[in-house]
Amino acid sequence: YRLTPYTTFALGVAAIGERFPLSPSRDTAANRGYVTAAFHPRALITGSVQVGYVLGKTLSDVTPDFSGVTASAGVSYTWRDALSVSLGASRDFEFSYLLTHPYYRYDIYEGTIRQALFRRFDIGAGISLGTLSYPVLGDVLPVPTEVLRQVSGSVGVRIKKQVRVGVYVRRTERVAGSRPYLAYRSGLEATIGKVNFNDRGVFLHGVSR
Repeated sequence: YRLTPYTTFALGVAAIGERFPLSPSRDTAANRGYVTAAFHPRALITGSVQVGYVLGKTLSDVTPDFSGVTASAGVSYTWRDALSVSLGASRDFEFSYLLTHPYYRYDIYEGTIRQALFRRFDIGAGISLGTLSYPVLGDVLPVPTEVLRQVSGSVGVRIKKQVRVGVYVRRTERVAGSRPYLAYRSGLEATIGKVNFNDRGVFLHGVSR
């Protein structure tokens, strides 16, 4: 439903069945419902916000069902084509690689800022905080909540209007109980319009949305 020329609302439902022939404890049948608000690229704030709910039924007697609120948001604001700020958040369920805990719930919150310099160049910074929570399964030893922290910086140059290439450096810290993990990564990224290409994939309205 188009509320205004710059704002659109949508309702949706989905029934999803996933099967794992080599790991049947992960087999699920999930029903999802959601509402989305999308903002036109020419609006003051661009991007989209989605809130939903999932009812997940596992097909294995040893794996409990799961349900909960899901959310996904990625919005950005640009001031005078010089300063842009992007915010993002995501909450959902995902399958894990642990045999004893087939799935987990993740919560991720992100923010980036980018400042133009001398009309063609720019510098940017980003921060991300996330948690991965595993359900308690009967007599199985619990898995501690994992915490993920990322800090990044970037330098870019605009090739032409709405086309940008750059380099980034990112520090990642992941803590799972008493087993911390620390890594540094650098690489290339490109932005065409509202689409960003980097090592994590292809995203709309910012670095990680």
